[in-house]
Amino acid sequence: AEERAFFAQVRYCRGIIVFFLMQRLPPFDCYGIGLPRRECADIYGLAVDHYKRGVAPPGQGLVNCALSEAAAARWFEADDDAVVRFALDTLARTPVGSLEPLVGARVHRWDPMLPQFGRGYVRALAAFQRRARRSPRLAFCGDYLVG
Repeated sequence: AEERAFFAQVRYCRGIIVFFLMQRLPPFDCYGIGLPRRECADIYGLAVDHYKRGVAPPGQGLVNCALSEAAAARWFEADDDAVVRFALDTLARTPVGSLEPLVGARVHRWDPMLPQFGRGYVRALAAFQRRARRSPRLAFCGDYLVG
């Protein structure tokens, strides 16, 4: 019952990641860029993927752009071209700037995607990990965010 009660409060949201293959390497040299909400409420960050061997042709850039929970909810049912245009236009208004010219773009939708850490969640997770009574022969695994 204690384990079931913990998992009843775990919540995930939908997510959208847009991958952009650029004609040339972007002007930033890093693994990723986080965008604070007050700067950009619709995109929370970019990951620079062309550093991974074999994922992009030499001299071309590959970045992925993660939409915020609210933006993913608004755009989840939209067609791919509209989502790509939204992400490009939004990024152009941030310090990241324009990613164009592009070779191509691909939209990936996940439902569910990201665990949500609401108020008190970390304390509940710690209590779950400390619990004395455990289901026999059953192991629980976290996600990549330890949630």
